[in-house]
Amino acid sequence: MTKATELTYRVLKLPQQLRDAIRKQRDEKCITNEEFVASAVDEHLPALLDNLRQLGFSSHRGKMATARLPFSDKAKTLDKLRRASNEVSLPSVQLLSICLASATATPKPKERGKRRGRPKKQVKSSR
Repeated sequence: MTKATELTYRVLKLPQQLRDAIRKQRDEKCITNEEFVASAVDEHLPALLDNLRQLGFSSHRGKMATARLPFSDKAKTLDKLRRASNEVSLPSVQLLSICLASATATPKPKERGKRRGRPKKQVKSSR
């Protein structure tokens, strides 16, 4: 007798459009929900983490402390954060933290790439 795979279930609220897309992809690949979730995490989580790190999301670690921050009614800062939160389904405080971390991140030195165009000194051959 084979040992059954141990599973942990979590109940998540997902938009119907995403649920339909998952079902379609899963059926096309002839895999289970468990395999689909595992492959989605394996394939997409590393790039997502890299992108979040580039934004400065993980650059500020340590003890947490409260901060009283001003939000401009004229600039509609809170409204922008709320709209963005609704758009990407992340809490507005997380989005604000990412913005602040990105604004305070030390810029990395630019890598020098290949030069495009004509070389600086182009010597004509005399024939």
